[in-house]
Amino acid sequence: MTKNLINALFLSLLAVVTVACGDAGGAPVEGEGDLGEVLAGEENADDNDVNVEEEQNEDDANVEEDEGEEVDDENEQNEGDENVDDEEPEPVEVEGEVSIDLVIDSLISNEAPAEDSCTSAIAIQIDNGAITGEGRCFLDTNANFLDYVLDADVDADGTVQGEIDVLLNGRSNVLVIEGSLTGGVLSLEFDGVTLVTQNIRAVWNGTVEADLD
Repeated sequence: MTKNLINALFLSLLAVVTVACGDAGGAPVEGEGDLGEVLAGEENADDNDVNVEEEQNEDDANVEEDEGEEVDDENEQNEGDENVDDEEPEPVEVEGEVSIDLVIDSLISNEAPAEDSCTSAIAIQIDNGAITGEGRCFLDTNANFLDYVLDADVDADGTVQGEIDVLLNGRSNVLVIEGSLTGGVLSLEFDGVTLVTQNIRAVWNGTVEADLD
């Protein structure tokens, strides 16, 4: 009887082992997919991620290319502006008119001062903010003549300041000249007192006018 009991237990254990082995080799538990399908799904997901990343990289590359084109356009615009700025206006040459009133006064004599005047042309050049000019006029009451040289600067607002050097009998008389250049019209004035000789002084008063149009 003991032997029969052992055999029965052995058979029972064998059946349990067989059932267990059969379950291990049977169909997969519901809810679990095939390993190949799972791996294939993961590969597809990876491929999708790669495609998305590639599309993002292409978009970034397009944005960088567009930004590069904008920079090139801006550089070309700046170069164009610099070229415009580098282009200096052509010098302007015009003939103006000088009028000078002159009083000669002796410092050691009681005689009345001698008065004289002259009006003549002056050749003026305006170049890059600098105004230059020169000419000659003959005094009305005698054979003496006056040579004059203008040297002045004009600001962006049209204000003109400089000097005019008037030569009387070869002697230099430097006078301050100022005025304006607006609306195509140059209008300057000068005056002052200089010593012609040690005992003779000259009192100057004059104008320079020119129309640039």
